[in-house]
Amino acid sequence: MKWLLAGAMLVAAAGCATPPAAPRLYDFGGGSRTGTLPALAALSVRAAPPFDRPELWYRLAYRDAHELAAYSASRWAAPPPELLRREIARTSSPGAGRCALEVEIQEFTQVFSERAASEARIEVRAARAVPGRGRELRGFTASAPASGADAAGGVAAFRRASETLVAELGDWLRADPACR
Repeated sequence: MKWLLAGAMLVAAAGCATPPAAPRLYDFGGGSRTGTLPALAALSVRAAPPFDRPELWYRLAYRDAHELAAYSASRWAAPPPELLRREIARTSSPGAGRCALEVEIQEFTQVFSERAASEARIEVRAARAVPGRGRELRGFTASAPASGADAAGGVAAFRRASETLVAELGDWLRADPACR
């Protein structure tokens, strides 16, 4: 009996010694897409906590819409502000623009309405700095349904939601003749 107990403890200790698998890293993918936004004089993207860190956040809205949780085995390759800044920069027209764009991420979560149904939701507050007129503020929300109830499905949905958001920011900037 002693040997059996010692063997079981040895197996358990060996299992604890195995290092956890490295988390999967995600971003919005590569590729150059230019021309969606007018050229910018300056670009700043930041996020309210906890969206300023590389965790992939989700909400189980069907259970408690106020509770945030992070995927344990999946991370963004960079914090969401950097991912969104890259996306905006990649879609900006080349050259020096006249208007500056400041974006603050307020929400960047995969929201589950039920166990197998979710969407990526991005909410931002944007400021358009127009020469001689100061800053104009506006809120934007973009969402896209996820194809799967996991981090990979959420990431694909975030990609589509970010494209929608960038297009809406572009429309807003182009609506002002001073920013064209």
